[in-house]
Amino acid sequence: MNGSNLFVGTFSGVFLSTNNGTSWTAVNVGLTNLYVWSLASSATNLFAGTDDGVFLSSNNGSSWSALNSGMRNTRVYSLAVSGTYLFAGTSGGGVFLSTNNGIDWTEVNSGLSTTTVWSLGTSGINVFAGTSTGVFVTTNNGVSWTEANSGLPSSTVQSMGASGMNLFAVPMAVCFSQQIMVQVGCRPIQA
Repeated sequence: MNGSNLFVGTFSGVFLSTNNGTSWTAVNVGLTNLYVWSLASSATNLFAGTDDGVFLSSNNGSSWSALNSGMRNTRVYSLAVSGTYLFAGTSGGGVFLSTNNGIDWTEVNSGLSTTTVWSLGTSGINVFAGTSTGVFVTTNNGVSWTEANSGLPSSTVQSMGASGMNLFAVPMAVCFSQQIMVQVGCRPIQA
């Protein structure tokens, strides 16, 4: 969502609905790859993570510009915004951070045991990375990452979402929830 506009990313590009999903319009001018893995918004900026990197639209998808300076891997599976920070999770390049709306990117992988990052989620100052080996968390905007896997099977975490102080991670179609500092879940897990 960006204002009253609803956007979806598909393997056919980005689509916009201005009527709560009753109808959709393709908004792909400037995208060089239509495999859109993720979307994130910050103020009036909409970011798309694609197989060709990160793209920015500041006009509700009417046009897109590539923003990949500093990225060594441009298959971007996930995006997340935390305050003024933009994070991109990639296939094989790990996590990249931008502090200037995607103009420049810096690799921030210290502590990650893998560089395939399927999903990103935020809760307060915490940024979570769902990887091919579980969940990692940073509390310092990617300077360092630590494992947050207690109770999770060692598997790929393909999707995450936050609700209040709970983070929901989906490894292999099983639901878990991690409350910040204390873990709870769809079934009891140890802290």
